[in-house]
Amino acid sequence: MHKVQEKILKVVVSDVNSWKKKLDIIVPAQEVETKKEEKINHYQKTARLDGFRKGKAPRSLIKKRFGASIEAEAIDECIDKFFKKAVVENNIDIVSAAKIVKIDFNDVKDLEFTAEVEVNPDVEVKDYLNIKVEKDVFTVTDEEVENTLTRLQEEAATIEETDDPAEEGSIIKGTVQETDENGVPIVGKRWEGQVFELGKEPITGETLKQLEGIKKGEERKFSLNIPQKDNTEEPNKNVNFFFTLETTYKKKLPELDAEFAKRFGPFETIDDLKKHIRESFVKENEKQSDTILENRIIDEIIKKNDFELPPSLVETALDSLWEDYSKDQKNTINEEEFRDYQRPNAEWNLKWYILRDEIIKLEGIEVTDQDVEDYLKKVEEISEEEAKKIRRHLKNKSNREKFKRDLLSGKVMDFLKEKSKIKEVKKKAKS
Repeated sequence: MHKVQEKILKVVVSDVNSWKKKLDIIVPAQEVETKKEEKINHYQKTARLDGFRKGKAPRSLIKKRFGASIEAEAIDECIDKFFKKAVVENNIDIVSAAKIVKIDFNDVKDLEFTAEVEVNPDVEVKDYLNIKVEKDVFTVTDEEVENTLTRLQEEAATIEETDDPAEEGSIIKGTVQETDENGVPIVGKRWEGQVFELGKEPITGETLKQLEGIKKGEERKFSLNIPQKDNTEEPNKNVNFFFTLETTYKKKLPELDAEFAKRFGPFETIDDLKKHIRESFVKENEKQSDTILENRIIDEIIKKNDFELPPSLVETALDSLWEDYSKDQKNTINEEEFRDYQRPNAEWNLKWYILRDEIIKLEGIEVTDQDVEDYLKKVEEISEEEAKKIRRHLKNKSNREKFKRDLLSGKVMDFLKEKSKIKEVKKKAKS
């Protein structure tokens, strides 16, 4: 049997705003009638009616019994089919399900309906070249290097028991008993085997003075200024305790010599280790500096090309963020608070993705297989095993496409940085 070509009688597309379009669609009545006939045939084959075997009920009875349902289903399916057809034929980039705002149909006229749909905004990006922007350049200080070396020395320290009175730097172990303001022990507020280092939080300041000099078996009274978790507006509360010392340990720091340096890599001297620490800071600072620079460039491009986003696009992004967050973090923040907090960031990212894609089109930026190979060769120079791992990963087509999209994002930023007017500004070392 020759199949009749499905067709739309008329489609009028109009803009409601920058992110919503209205489609007024007219479908020939014959299309609805054809769909109704299909439905009648289906009902006739499957319906069970009293007095008739399955599939043997007359069409007239099927139409009488199920006529309203048949027509409603036929109209729904026609609307769905011809809306999708109209979207494809008119190259509409939809980002949400259609909202049918009007339906007009009867047996003597064509099916007319109006659909509203959210779309990706039609953005014409401009002024993205020659952007004036500052680049923070973080210097690495000798103090940062020395502090890191001291931390490594502390982490490598050994401890040994001593009968000497506790002093700053000593590690003490004992029983803590909370008391009321009159010094009376509070039931249920006793903790054994508690370990503290004198001079480290929370044993600092006045509390340190209260516990300095304590000896094995001695009991000392001390107090801590504790924040009130239930109500952050309330001032900190001074809480009293008794501490009974069981054991005192003193830390023995390793010598900062060649043997110490060799613990952390192929370093012959402490100066070699210091050089490595400094280089690590430089790399970390450069990475942070570059991230800040890229965000500033994106900020400027968004400011010069700001536009309104389709609400459903933002909500979908927030749905995804919440899904990821709720897997890892439980009961720390409710969904409404999370969405409110993340909304500005989600909108910023979405605007950039849309503007970035327009820049890619305008500048003809692309990632080739050679670009992928060049990247892998750079990885090989650092780690052949890592390069092999990536190559195996990229054998999967979808993995390779995602990888190329990531490279493309980097290529766009490299292009924009190259075309920007960047002024370097020295900054103090990060705290």
